[in-house]
Parts: sequence; structure tokens; C-alpha cells
Amino acid sequence: MAGGSRWTASLLAVWRITSPGSLPRALAFLIAGVLFWVMGSASVGHSPNVIVSGHTGGVFSTSLHAHALWLAAGDAAAPPSAAVEAAFRAARRTLKPDNSSYLALCLHVKDEHDSIREWVLYHHMIGVNKFYVFDDYSAPPMQGVLSDLIEAGLVDYTFAMGQLPGPTEGANKQDQAYNYCLRKHGQNHKYMGFIDTDEFVMLMRRYSTLPELLRDYEDSSGLVLYIVDFGPSGHVARPAAGVLASYTKCTEKWRQGGYGKSFVQPAKTRAMARVHRGHYTQGHAVDVWRRKYDGPTTAGNRTDDERAMIFHYRTKSAEDWQKRDRKGTSGTGGPTKPLSVFQTVDKWADQVCLEGTEQAARLRAAFGPLLRAPRRQDGLT
Repeated sequence: MAGGSRWTASLLAVWRITSPGSLPRALAFLIAGVLFWVMGSASVGHSPNVIVSGHTGGVFSTSLHAHALWLAAGDAAAPPSAAVEAAFRAARRTLKPDNSSYLALCLHVKDEHDSIREWVLYHHMIGVNKFYVFDDYSAPPMQGVLSDLIEAGLVDYTFAMGQLPGPTEGANKQDQAYNYCLRKHGQNHKYMGFIDTDEFVMLMRRYSTLPELLRDYEDSSGLVLYIVDFGPSGHVARPAAGVLASYTKCTEKWRQGGYGKSFVQPAKTRAMARVHRGHYTQGHAVDVWRRKYDGPTTAGNRTDDERAMIFHYRTKSAEDWQKRDRKGTSGTGGPTKPLSVFQTVDKWADQVCLEGTEQAARLRAAFGPLLRAPRRQDGLT
């Protein structure tokens, strides 16, 4: 491991002194990929502590109670101190789960153990009080890092090993999970949003919560927020500080064109179509300027008064990109992401966007002790 750390430091130095798209930087990325593949292969294992409470039609729906759940057999060091447990309990009491909340998020995810808590807690901080997580056969299952949030009722967790119950609709497993979520849970919420774990909603103007923003658009069937991509920001290894605090180099807004993500009113929505937009039974979706949204090909000028957008941490670090490449598109085993995409995003990410770092500070103040997954759950409430 010490050797791996020295390799990482050397590669990071090469990364920082070379220009985007250059041969030395490409070689640094390739060497990093081999290193992380070897290190990762040596450490991958399945947790023997997976708790399952039900099994129906190829779907495991889990509910964790007061069981001791260690995240990995090799991590069974001393239990948390009394002070850590007290801070954890206090932070958990600030959670506000609501099964009939105004807004819920649906997530299809695979092997995002390191980032999912930050994603959930950040969006909870800005007003999302229910999350439906569909774990596409992660190894080990992601319930271990979400156990306390599941127990608190904030996260509804499904470990999906096969086809979801009911009619299948969608071009891939992500679309199918979204439509299952909409069909099963949509009646409980005014709005449902469909974004990924590398996407964070950023409120840019007078709004402090996402529901406040959505209430201004209730006369439309859905609201689409456009995307801004972020590059690796010089990181070869995954930074310890988390996503929001670590990545500050973004692309200009026009490069993403009409790509956005949807927040729909289930009562007016028949299905989700290819992740980005809904099929509506009445009306249509709009962007923040109230222009009709017809999908990613929609062209529209994004002016400086954009009320909110999606910060898409598209590449993250070189280490993250290598792992994502092995997963394939949407974590479903689809086409892999070529190195050229990583290099292009790195080259285009020549702007400085600091809003994420500001939100990271807010998040630490709000939920600091909860940002790190508990090493065990033994009735902490």
C-alpha cells in the first residue's frame, strides 16, 4: 500500500505539470489505471454481513434493524468511541424522512460506495426527504454504507438482481428502474427527480431548497435543469475530501447544449424516456426560463440568470474513471467510456466553479458525522 501511495504521488505530479490531452498526461492516466486495477483486484471482496428481509420476483427489498453490520471483515478495529457515537446520534436526529414528501429522488446505482452518502445527505440538505435507491447488484451490496439512512426511513433500498416486478418499460436497466420507481411510488409525491450519483443539484439564486424552486413551476408537468460538466481538476487518486469540495474545474455551459435532467409531476407523467425526459399525459416540461423542453436536442441560450443547474462530476479522478470504465455505461455493463472522453472533458474544463465547495462547507456543518458511513450499526438512534 505504501508503494501504491508513492506511485500515486508521482503520477499526480506528472498530471499537474502536463497539459490536457498531452502524451505525458495520457501515459500517466494509463499507468494509474493499471495500478488501481491491480490494487482494486487484490482488495475486492464480498461482505458476509448482508441482511435480507424479503425476496420477491428477483428483487431483494431490505430493511435493516438493530444488527451489528461491519462494512468489511478487515475493518473490524475498535468500536467507535462514546463521543463519536453521541455525535452520530445527534446528527441522525436532524434527519427528516417523509414517505409522502413533496419531492423524492429515484436513483439507479452500482458500486458507488464511496460517494452515495454525500449525494444523499446533500440533497436531503436542500429539501429532498425521500430517496428510492435501486442497487444494480453492487459487490458488496451498498446497503452496508446506507444502513443507518435506511433504518431512519430516509432511504428506501432495493437490491435488484433481476427484472423488477410488473411491466418492463425502458431501453436499459436504468430506465426500467426509473419507471418502476415512478409507477410504484409516484402517487406519494408531488415531484420525483431522476439524477445520478455524480450529479448534484446546485441552486444558483434566491432559493435555499429544491422544493422552493419547484413550487414556482407547478403549472408545468416537469422542470428540466441543464447540466454543467466537471473534469478531474488535477486529481489522479480519489480525493478524501469528497466530491463537492474537491472538483472545481468546470466547462462552459454551452458545451452541454440541451442536456438536462428531469423533475416530473407523477400525476402528469406516464413514463420516463431515456433518462433525460418524461412522457407526459398532459402538458409538457419546461426549463428554468419556462421554455418548452423536448429532449437533449433542445437548443436554448443559457443566460446568467439561471436559477438552478446540475453539476455533473463527469470524470471525477483518474482512479474513478478507471473504475467507471470497468462498469460500463450507467453501471449496467454497457459500452465502456474511452480515455478520449476523459481527456476531452479535462481539456474543456477550463473554468473555475466554486459553488460546490461552498455547499460542501454547508454540508459538513449540517451533517458532518453522517458523511462517513458508520462502521457498525448497533441500535444507534
